[in-house]
Amino acid sequence: YEQKKALIIIFNKIDLLNEYDRKSFEYELKKYDFLLKKIPQIWISCKDKKNVHKIILNIEKIWYRLNQEIDKIELNEIIKTEWLKKPMFHNQMPIKLFKIRPLKAKTPTFILHVNKPEWFEETQLGFIENVLRKHFDFKGCPIQFVVKKI
Repeated sequence: YEQKKALIIIFNKIDLLNEYDRKSFEYELKKYDFLLKKIPQIWISCKDKKNVHKIILNIEKIWYRLNQEIDKIELNEIIKTEWLKKPMFHNQMPIKLFKIRPLKAKTPTFILHVNKPEWFEETQLGFIENVLRKHFDFKGCPIQFVVKKI
């Protein structure tokens, strides 16, 4: 995921898990929820052929998500509305986001036009990524940003 590749997590051999073991495993995975909520997960059994058909379906969904067209006007309205609800500052100076545009790329990439690119760090980019994921379907897709001064 850090290499900006689309991702599906497949848990195989679920036929070997009893209910208790599966619940214990799911409980242990909760500590990685911050990442796992962004990635589709499929629980399969090759032996029983359980949910194996879902692999291709999920690959098709991710392919669609990677190639979806996003309206620039709608995108800007959504981001600006959310940005106004939670203004951000750097040393008491406002961080301004003037516009956002999608770029044609292998993975969803957005160019941000801002007042001070050096002020855009993980917190600000994470906020924008969360807004994008909330309003558009990017499950399984990494999101990249290019930050430019306007």
